[in-house]
Amino acid sequence: MNAEGKIDLIVCASMSCASAKDAGQVSVFDGISKTLLYTRNGEQAREHFGAAVAAANGHLFVGSPQFDAAVSEKDVIKDAGRVSIFNNSEGSSTALLTVDGTAKGDNFGAAVTAANDDWAV
Repeated sequence: MNAEGKIDLIVCASMSCASAKDAGQVSVFDGISKTLLYTRNGEQAREHFGAAVAAANGHLFVGSPQFDAAVSEKDVIKDAGRVSIFNNSEGSSTALLTVDGTAKGDNFGAAVTAANDDWAV
């Protein structure tokens, strides 16, 4: 995860209230020293950031299946879901890419898997 070529540990708390009620949190620890490398938090209440995670090829994929996707300022798709893709060798909380579900109740991001350059939701 931190580009050292060593195994790291990803810990998910998808109902963490660190940033908002049940927004979720993902923490990455050095697998050898057990030192906290970085933590990322969900943005919305009840989005459950970290309900699913995968790591591959320098990227961290985090699912938020109850994320409410904004269509406009007043129009929201309830529980559309989201997958956020991060550079996993740094602690930046800015996602490289986010992909949202397109319909109410899609729960996009409830499951995520990745290997090499491929990923599936």
